Amino acid sequence: MHDPMKQRMLDTLRQMLGQFRGNIVEIMSFASINHAIASHEITQIITEFIANVSLFYLTNQAPDRNIEYLYVMDSILKHVQGNYVSAFGANIGYILSLMFRKAISTPDPLSRTEQLQKLLKIFKTWEVLCLFPPQVMGQIAESN
Repeated sequence: MHDPMKQRMLDTLRQMLGQFRGNIVEIMSFASINHAIASHEITQIITEFIANVSLFYLTNQAPDRNIEYLYVMDSILKHVQGNYVSAFGANIGYILSLMFRKAISTPDPLSRTEQLQKLLKIFKTWEVLCLFPPQVMGQIAESN
């Protein structure tokens, strides 16, 4: 069944992400408030934004925001948790693989190093917090 109110809420999230200006706390709060009714859809939208930005960057070498979107995801995972952990966990290998590929393909050595350091810091934080099963984190570490 199509719920117009839920659709408007999800459109609001797309707009917030599309016009991203560092409003991580605002988006995390949005995810927290709407957790019970739309955690799966919110996870899917954020994952799509990360994937689309990463893939666009890989093919066009255009500026990207995927590390910022990853910070949104990181904030939701650490502060909201709930269904988001399993929902993001289902795609975490794909997400991080895209982001590592994007970082490695960055032509500027300083930007490449900075992006890789940020990704590793997030990855290690998730390991320490045990947000995802050790075997998942191990697979990600081996593939990147």
